[in-house]
Amino acid sequence: MPDTPQPFDLNGIIESIKKTTETIISFVKMVAGWIRDKQWIELISFVLAAVILGYLGRAVIAQFFGEQNSQWFIGVVGVVALLFVLAVVVAVFQKSSLVSNKENPLERPAIKGLLSFGPGDVEIFSRLERNQDIKSCLNSLEDDNFRIGALWGESGCGKTSFLQAGLIPELTKRGQMQGIYIQFSDKEPLITAKKALNKTLKLALSNEELEQLDFLSVLRKAIEVSQKPLILLFDQFEQFFVHYQSAEARQPFVMALKNWYDDEEIAVKILMSFRFDLFYQQYEIQQVLNYSLDSRNNIKLKKFSVEQATKILAVIAETENIEFDRQAIQSFVEQELVDQSKDKSDEPISPVDLQILSLVIGKQGLSENRKFEKAALNKIGRFEGLLYQYLDERLSFREQSVSKTQKEAVINVLLALIDANGLTRAGAFSVAQLQEKLSTINPKDVRDSLRWLEQERLITPLTQDEETVYQLAHERMIPAVMKLSGKILPKAYQANELLNKQVKFWIESNYNSRYLLGWRELWLIKRQQAYLLWGDKQSQKQKLIQKSQERLFLLVGVMGLIFLLGVGTWGGLNYTEAGQLWQIRRDLATWTEQVNDPVNQTQAVEAFLKDGDLTQALNIANQIKDDRSKADVLSAIAKAYGKLNQSEEGTKLLKQALDSANQIQNDYLKVPALSVIVEAIGKLNQPEEGTKLLKQALDSANQIQNDYLKVPALSVIVEAIGKLNQPEEAVKLLKLVLDSANQIQDDYPKDYYVFGAITKASALRAITKASALSAIAEAYGKLKQPQEAANLLTQALNSANQIKDDDYKVSALSAIAEAIGKLNQPEEGAKLLKQTLDSANQIQKDYSKAEVLRVIAEAYGKLNQPEEAANFLKLALDSANQIQDNNYKAEALRAIAEAYGKLNQPEEGAKLLKLALGSANQIQDNNYNYKDYKADALSAIAETIGKLNQPQKGAKLLKLALDSANQIQNNNYKADALSAIAEAIGKLNKSEEAAKLLKLVLDSANEMQDDYPKDYSVLSALTKAPVLSAIAKARALSAIAEAYAKLKKPEEATKLLYQAFELAAKIGDTDQKTEALVSIAQAWANLNNWGEALTVTKECPTDPCHVQSLAAVLTIHAEQQHPELKEDQEN
Repeated sequence: MPDTPQPFDLNGIIESIKKTTETIISFVKMVAGWIRDKQWIELISFVLAAVILGYLGRAVIAQFFGEQNSQWFIGVVGVVALLFVLAVVVAVFQKSSLVSNKENPLERPAIKGLLSFGPGDVEIFSRLERNQDIKSCLNSLEDDNFRIGALWGESGCGKTSFLQAGLIPELTKRGQMQGIYIQFSDKEPLITAKKALNKTLKLALSNEELEQLDFLSVLRKAIEVSQKPLILLFDQFEQFFVHYQSAEARQPFVMALKNWYDDEEIAVKILMSFRFDLFYQQYEIQQVLNYSLDSRNNIKLKKFSVEQATKILAVIAETENIEFDRQAIQSFVEQELVDQSKDKSDEPISPVDLQILSLVIGKQGLSENRKFEKAALNKIGRFEGLLYQYLDERLSFREQSVSKTQKEAVINVLLALIDANGLTRAGAFSVAQLQEKLSTINPKDVRDSLRWLEQERLITPLTQDEETVYQLAHERMIPAVMKLSGKILPKAYQANELLNKQVKFWIESNYNSRYLLGWRELWLIKRQQAYLLWGDKQSQKQKLIQKSQERLFLLVGVMGLIFLLGVGTWGGLNYTEAGQLWQIRRDLATWTEQVNDPVNQTQAVEAFLKDGDLTQALNIANQIKDDRSKADVLSAIAKAYGKLNQSEEGTKLLKQALDSANQIQNDYLKVPALSVIVEAIGKLNQPEEGTKLLKQALDSANQIQNDYLKVPALSVIVEAIGKLNQPEEAVKLLKLVLDSANQIQDDYPKDYYVFGAITKASALRAITKASALSAIAEAYGKLKQPQEAANLLTQALNSANQIKDDDYKVSALSAIAEAIGKLNQPEEGAKLLKQTLDSANQIQKDYSKAEVLRVIAEAYGKLNQPEEAANFLKLALDSANQIQDNNYKAEALRAIAEAYGKLNQPEEGAKLLKLALGSANQIQDNNYNYKDYKADALSAIAETIGKLNQPQKGAKLLKLALDSANQIQNNNYKADALSAIAEAIGKLNKSEEAAKLLKLVLDSANEMQDDYPKDYSVLSALTKAPVLSAIAKARALSAIAEAYAKLKKPEEATKLLYQAFELAAKIGDTDQKTEALVSIAQAWANLNNWGEALTVTKECPTDPCHVQSLAAVLTIHAEQQHPELKEDQEN
């Protein structure tokens, strides 16, 4: 059976064309949006798809139409594509014209959406199931006992529509009273009320007059004009409490109401409209005005029942020409609009819900969806969230024609109209006010957003003071807007969710600080503060934020304090003297723990001792394994204690040192340790304890089998005895020592020749006894027993005269001369020195004779016989000039030069030093020797010149010494001489001459070359390699820098030390580099530049280098603090 042809359906064709057109428009707007938002990925993909489809489509068209006939079709497609591109371009550049300033959307009498019914909607409103409520309310208002009352209901129950489209028209119709509609917002309430009266009744009052007149005066004027009693309808009166939250802020208006209420004669009634959740605010008015609420003035505006809702939807469908299925609608209302947990008779359906449903149905573009029937309702979905869906849909539609920024601007405008604290309207704002509130948004985007929101009936325009202002269309929008803001403004939504969750935990934990907000969470919340929803936990949320901020500030403060302390500590350690010295002490202790060399450990101990740190010194001493080294260290500790007035502790340490010394089996090691300890005992200011210790030391010395080793031990003990302030005990000890000395035998030790290769023999019996007797005599002299001392020295001279060997005789006579010099008996001493001189003249060897003459001269100086001493030194110099051996001659000149320095005869000393320089110049330089004797002599002479208090003569002599030093070929020895000369220059009290000399010395130092001695390889097997030019120059520069420092020229010294440090860095040999760095560190320390000294020590290549340099620096600091610690060194 053939199919029956379908009848022609014109409506279907039109509907298809309409649907296709809408699809094309949407697609064009979408592409335009990609271009505006620079969504290049989408645009490239679109173009690529178009090219591919075009290429493939051409083959299909050719196959379908044929190759020739397909050309016209392709041309048509090209024209369509061109039109599409043109449409996209227009959409891009004409997006702002979508909303026109002049656009006035078609008013729908029954579907208001979120807007309220106004005075022009009386007819349609009268059909929307509110007549009975209006009648009941009017009965209350017309009651003679009614003066003030409240109309309240849930948000969305239609209070504003009830007042504007229901109550006021009915009052006007009855004509007995004049209804005045006053809508409250964030504006000043008194001005709002007076302006509403002035505008409604045309009172013709200027703004100035309204400002001046009080509320009662305006009311009387209004009654006079209207000739009727007035009913003031305060709509949205909760806004007064929302925007004026303090009692002080509300007081003017509340007192104006009280003045009105107290005037019982005035024909004015007031009906206040409240939202249900803020109805409690009226209690404040009730308390002040002293009225009560009862059934006559407490009016609740209920929502609708299912039956009423169905009737209302039927009226809307009829008015808007929408198909209506009563049964389907009633079923939908019961299932979707009624809270199933409540009784249906409780009238649970809000008018705004009905308006939203009607709005969504009415907005449907297709005829089959624009129906109040089951199929259309099923396509819409559940009513729950319908307003949110509607808003999202409208914004999504707008997004197709605007940029993402403009879409966000719409949400920001809506949020600006919301008071998030109480989820109410924030008030009514002009365009300028909104642009000011949203200053981060383009002003044009704000205007466009307002026009679009007005067109969509999401905001309501009002006129205030001849200016258009905007407010939110309905408070029921607020939850949907806030939820939508979470989608469009995810950060704001995230901030609200975080705050809600965190405040819940905080409250439940009894405000435990564990649940306070972190800095990231605070940052998020602060950035979204304009969009925060405070709700009913506003105070708790604000307190949570405040407490979190306080904790953050405290944490930042603590961290800042720690940072400042850290920076301060770092700065203190690196840029203050105390900090630099602390680092020096710390580094010295650290590096000493890593070395096992007793020499380095001893250096560290002595440095800490001088620095006054006994604890650290003892810690290091306990690490020393070698008995002798430990004994030396303990002795050094005791010495330091004696100088620092800590004798009691020193006594204990010396006892430990003696115990350690007694454990040494080898006499050659035991004697030096014992000598050092005994010398320290003599310096203790503890006579009784010292006596006991010396007795133990004597017992230990008597155990020494070797006579030649016993002698120096006894000598030191005698010297120590002489320093005791216990004469009786001392004499007893001296007798014991003398007994020990007399027991020394004449026999040479059998092993003398064995040890001869290692060290010189002390002396024969005669010299040993002479040395011992001399020491004992010196002790007697200190005990103020000169006669005994003189007798002993006479015996010593007799013993010395028996010595045949000149070398031994020199030692004996030198010891006797030194003892004579220490006698406080000038006449007796002079006689003895005369006898000693007679013995010295018998010496055949020139060097030996010169040495004895030097000692005798020194002794003369100590006996206050400087003239005789000078004569003897002249004789000694004559003897020295006759010495042929460079070694002996240099040693003699050095000794004579040192003796000159101790004479208080500057004039005579200068003459003699000039002669000594002449003798030194005769010494031939020897590059192949291990030691340059000319440099050694010049160093000693220069040092002595520095001690002369003759600046002018000293400068001339040092110039001669410099000329002589410049003749030295070996750079290393030349550096030694230049260093000594530079040091001597620093002691001159003649800055100008000294500076000139220093420059000459610097020139000499800079002329040093890098050449090794030619025979370096030969000598390297016998002794350490000579130092490279770098270390020689570094040492010279360091010494010159110290001299500049003493001349109070720190800038020149600093420059030289930086040069020296650069040179030291080039030295490859570890030992040589260590020597240079130690010298430079000491120079910086002498300049009191501890930071640079510390920097130099950090460049040390080895652990011992660290210890040596740090110990040297710390020693200099300690000696600066306690000058008495360097007396021995200077003497």
